[in-house]
Parts: sequence; structure tokens; C-alpha cells
Amino acid sequence: MPDPNDRSTEPGQPMSIKRDMANLRRNSGASLDELRQFVRDLRGKSPQEMLGAVAQSDLVRSTAMALVICVILLGVFTGGPLVYAKMQEKKAENAQADGAENGAQDGQGDDKSQQADADKAKPDADAAAAAKKADDNLADTLGIGDAKPADPKVNPLENRTDDLLDGLDD
Repeated sequence: MPDPNDRSTEPGQPMSIKRDMANLRRNSGASLDELRQFVRDLRGKSPQEMLGAVAQSDLVRSTAMALVICVILLGVFTGGPLVYAKMQEKKAENAQADGAENGAQDGQGDDKSQQADADKAKPDADAAAAAKKADDNLADTLGIGDAKPADPKVNPLENRTDDLLDGLDD
């Protein structure tokens, strides 16, 4: 039974190890009393009666319920994303099949839409070409990909006349 003068559980109280230890002692004593009562109820009974007492215990029912809930959650959070991914794949396949059927029905398709698609792809191709050129220049500057192996005694970044960071201000 809680002490009516105990103010340790009121909000706004500063943290105290002494108070926490007292609460722990009091709460563990209550749990111990419950356990002792349960064991007393089991003493002197036949195994069938003990199983009945255990079956009536909330602990067994709560454990079984927790197990069922965990299995359900595991199934939902494992299977759910897999099912969702499969549905997205089927949607994409159906969209591609619909697009292919529409293209076959239209003959070669609309030349204007093909030109628009080509115009959209052109900046991507230009950007890819520029990135490849920059990578090649950087590789040449660093001496990566040369056919001859570099001298291991010479540091390639020391006493060089070219600046690796040159041209990055653009």
C-alpha cells in the first residue's frame, strides 16, 4: 500500500538515487509477496491442480498474447514490404505492356512525342559526356591508368608543376 505522505512520484521532483533505491526496494518487495502467495497456492496440490493454477495465471496468458502479437508484427513488417514491392513490379510491367500495345497500335508512334523524348534525353547525355571528360582529365592528372607503373620512391603529388585543383573554380 503506497504511503500517502510519499511525494517521490510527484512530477517536478529532482532525481534522487536514494529515493529510486527506496522505490525499488518497496516495489520489489511487493513483487516478492505476490510470488510467495502464488507459490503458497501451489503447495500441496496435485500436478493437475497446479496446471490449473498456472493456466489461470495472467502471466501465461500475457506471454502467449505477446508471442502471438510478435509473430503477427513480424509477418506484417516482413511480408508487407515484399508484397508491396511485388505489386509495384507488376504495375511497372503492366505500364510497359500497355505502352508497347499503344505503340504497336499507333504504328511507329507519334513523331512529336519521340522528338520530345529525344530532347529530354539530350541534356542527360551531354551531362554524362562532360562527367566522363572530367573523370578522364582527373585520371590523367593523377597518373591513374597509365601503362607504365609509377616509381614507388617518388611521391606523385610532390614537386608537380600542375595544380590538381586548377579549373575547379568554374
